[in-house]
Formats: sequence, structure tokens, C-alpha cells
Amino acid sequence: MPRLRILTWNISGLDISDASPPGETIATKLERLAFGMLDHDADILCLQEFPVPSDSRMPAHQKTFESLSKLFRELGWEFVNSAPSHCGWSCILVKQPWLERLELASTAGPAVFATFKVPRDDASGFGSSDDNAASSPPTITVASCHLAPFKTGTSQRSAQFQALAQAIKASQSTRSATNSIVIAGDFNARENENEHFAHDGYVDAFSAYCLLNPKERSQLQFTWDSTKNKYHADGFGFTCRFDRIVTKRAKVTSLKMIGNSPCVEADSSFYLSDHFGLVAEVQL
Repeated sequence: MPRLRILTWNISGLDISDASPPGETIATKLERLAFGMLDHDADILCLQEFPVPSDSRMPAHQKTFESLSKLFRELGWEFVNSAPSHCGWSCILVKQPWLERLELASTAGPAVFATFKVPRDDASGFGSSDDNAASSPPTITVASCHLAPFKTGTSQRSAQFQALAQAIKASQSTRSATNSIVIAGDFNARENENEHFAHDGYVDAFSAYCLLNPKERSQLQFTWDSTKNKYHADGFGFTCRFDRIVTKRAKVTSLKMIGNSPCVEADSSFYLSDHFGLVAEVQL
């Protein structure tokens, strides 16, 4: 069965670590990130805090965006769509063969989503070939989101997620029952908000995966750890699971964290982003 591998990461694309070595720039950092993503062989990238030139708030990032988009294209990923958030843009980039399966791309608040046709079993072993599926071909929608920040943003995050879920549902009105969904990104959520993102059929991938793989929980628990990652020199140390993946009619069969080790060629305090990323393999 072919797999779908999704990588999500808040790349902090508008700045560099305060612990960066001499000569490090946003451009060199983003190049490190892009080449690092190659190692994980992801079909779809869900990135947050991406520098997008159409944003009037950051015209200086025009060349950065152009060079970064060119680099990703050379590495095999095409820029599909983006949506503005409170900091940078949420983006989706896609590799073949999933790019040719793209049906639609749209936005909902600080999130972008794209829907893809799922190959049938008789063609590639992925998806369903039963009679019902023949009248309603299986699809998967993948979203990249960057929800509102701060402890005080709980209700806003919940509203943004609900708006995204409704937008996806509306876009699939004729076949919503057969559409698998994966929403990934920087939720900026605290643990007491879990219920806001795990209802109406949505499942928290971390909780479901660690239930079956309890020994991996400690390795996947925190996607933010400023006790060891001194990306912001004036920040205080704490841990949180800001970055998440939730699914509907899809199952995460593999989950790992990336970016949670310092760059090997630099000192032990230099990380490429203030967030750590996640890579998931999805079974429909």
C-alpha cells in the first residue's frame, strides 16, 4: 500500500535563533531547513511562519520567498497555496505524484487546505474500489494552520479551528462522508484545550498513536522546549505541545519529531526554529 507522509513545522521563517553562529542569516537558515526536510521524504509539507512576498507587512522578504520557493521546487515540492496568520503565512507544498492528484486549494482564516484524489486499490493499492466509492471517489484534505497565540487566545483558537473544519466540510459537501482529513500545524494550544480539537470525529494523532506506542510518548510530548532551545535569548523556559496533527477518517501509523536536536555543525544551543516539527505517515 502506498503511503502518504506529511511533515508539519513552524519554521520561524522571519528570524533566526539568538544562538546562531556568526554569519547565519534567514536565507542560510531556511536553506538548512529545506535540505533537512529532504531526509524525511515527505509528500506534503505543512509549514507555518513562511515568508510570503504578497504580505505588505514584510516586503523585505520578497527575495527570501523567491529563493526559498525555487529551492523547494528544485527539491521536488511545489508551492500550492498560503494563508496569512498573526505571524507569517501558513503554506502547503506538495510533491508528485500527489501534486497531479490535487483537486482544490482554499483558505480559512489562518489556515490553508488542499484536497487530493486518492488512488484506488485496483490502480495502486491505496483507497477503496467498492461500488459506493465509484460514485464518490475517495479524497483526502490536508490543512496547514497557525492558530492564535497566547494563553488568552483559547476561544479564538477554538473558533478558528471550527471555521476551518466547516470550510473543509463545505468544500466536500457532495462527498464529505468519504473524505479523509488531516489538519496539521502550530495550534498554539495548551493541554487544557485538547477537547477543542478532538470532537466531531476528529482524533488527536499524538494521543491515539501514543496509546498504541506508550514508550514513545516522552519523545513526542513537547514540540516547544525553551528550557534547552534558546532560540529567543530573552524568553523564559517552558515546555508545551503547541504543534499538533488531528485526523478524521484517517489513521496516523507513524509519528516522529524533527528539529529537536541542535545543528550538528554548530554549538549545542543552535536550533533551526523555536518549534520542533512532526512527520506522520497516514493510512486512510
